[in-house]
Amino acid sequence: MLPTVVIADKLPEDIYGSLLDEAGISFADGTRGDLEALLADNCKGLIVRSKPQVTAELLSKAPYLLIIGRAGTGTDNIDLEAATARGIIVENTPSANTESAADHAMALIYALSRNILGADASVKRGEWERNRYLGTELSGKNLGIIGFGRVGRGVAVRGKSAGMNVLECDPFVDPKVAEELGCRTVGLDELLRASDYVSLHSSLSDENAGMIGKAEFEKMKPAARLINVARGELVDHDALYEVLVSRKIAGAALDTYDEEPYRGKLTELGDLVILTPHLGASTVEAQRRVAEQVTRQIISYIKEGRIENAVNVSIVAPEVKPFASLVERMGYAAGKLAQGPINSVELTCYGELAEVNVRGISTYGLVGLLTEKVNLVNIVNAREIAEGRGIEVSEGTSSAEVDYRSMVCLRVSQTNGEQIILNGMLYEKRGPRIVGFNGYDIEFKPEGTILVTYHEDKLGIVGYIGTTLAKHGINIDTTSLSNEAIEGRKVAVFRINPPASEDALAEIANKKIGIYDVRQITLAPPTSLL
Repeated sequence: MLPTVVIADKLPEDIYGSLLDEAGISFADGTRGDLEALLADNCKGLIVRSKPQVTAELLSKAPYLLIIGRAGTGTDNIDLEAATARGIIVENTPSANTESAADHAMALIYALSRNILGADASVKRGEWERNRYLGTELSGKNLGIIGFGRVGRGVAVRGKSAGMNVLECDPFVDPKVAEELGCRTVGLDELLRASDYVSLHSSLSDENAGMIGKAEFEKMKPAARLINVARGELVDHDALYEVLVSRKIAGAALDTYDEEPYRGKLTELGDLVILTPHLGASTVEAQRRVAEQVTRQIISYIKEGRIENAVNVSIVAPEVKPFASLVERMGYAAGKLAQGPINSVELTCYGELAEVNVRGISTYGLVGLLTEKVNLVNIVNAREIAEGRGIEVSEGTSSAEVDYRSMVCLRVSQTNGEQIILNGMLYEKRGPRIVGFNGYDIEFKPEGTILVTYHEDKLGIVGYIGTTLAKHGINIDTTSLSNEAIEGRKVAVFRINPPASEDALAEIANKKIGIYDVRQITLAPPTSLL
């Protein structure tokens, strides 16, 4: 009996049908028949978009299911925990919609600049009001792009072709990426004040939810327009309503919302705002591209066991897997310590670890590095997110001798020329340890809240820090001090509980007695391992 793939959402049949036929795999249309019955009948693969809810109960009716392919990016409609528990791989297609999303953003910019929707409706009402719908040219105007990943860069190229001056703001992208496209990197405040059009293309995270609100709107020009085809939660819709009603900005165009379908009060504003029903990926080309990509991935796994774009599967060799948690913690620590945009990440393995296939281990470092900077980073999308921010990633091995059976070195380079270098190793019983930091030999456990200090190599420094922490009611669980001084300075790492207040940190950073830098970071446990 041939394996079967069930297509549970509307996709171009001429695409998936021909590919599956060629591979010797049968298919069934899950949009017409009894989905549960189809899943029970030798179904090895399931393809969905966003509508079908793939629940634990539904998966229990699919005893032969090996893989779920999401024709798109988000997997909110799939119970990943249930799929993982049943050994079912879940894959998505994260890059198929880039061109369509960039096109849609640019179409909204054009529509705003020439009042196209309002003028169209006016003519259809029997009116002929040319003066009312006087537009503006795009050439020479400033286009501000917040979030300079794949879609943001696509909009930049389109804006440049229209003669616009493009400004970009993305703290995780090397300014050289923008420079190569003829764009200028600026801070958020400057972008908001200077731009005639502000287009959002950021990933959503806890840190940037509501990033465009009342304070940001007040910085924008009265003639400015806002465009959002990224995530609805980036914009405070109540604040947007108020500035549109009061004419503090000239207009807005939205394709995404904090709740969908959107039924909010922006629908009452007529020509002041353009609202589209999440159409960024809704083009013939994008749908055909996503259908082809997801079908090829399903075939690759069923026929060859090859995994691509998996969202719930570890990708490293079994011998390397124990080091994944360590590398993620090292990446997380480096991300907390970095004080500027990052342009490269390099991971090198030494000792016994250098003798095995370490392919993919750097992905875990990227997960840690990007956690809290972008939403939903995992072992599947971490590399793509890094690439979208202009971060060069390399991994390899070295035959150089080290003091440990196996060691990994993570080197994170920032655009300001500074580097963060962490060495890590695993004790068989004691677990992961950082054993080197920026050239210093120092050992500490990468968990909890730690205080890192740079100070002169002289007596009394560690005592002063301990006394100050105690004064502020802070316990020291462990203390680690670098073995040797470098240029007369040492590093100390204190694992503390509870975290130190700003007042305590300011008191510790006493340059008069030789303490030159104090940094506090909380190292969360690894999130990507299953």
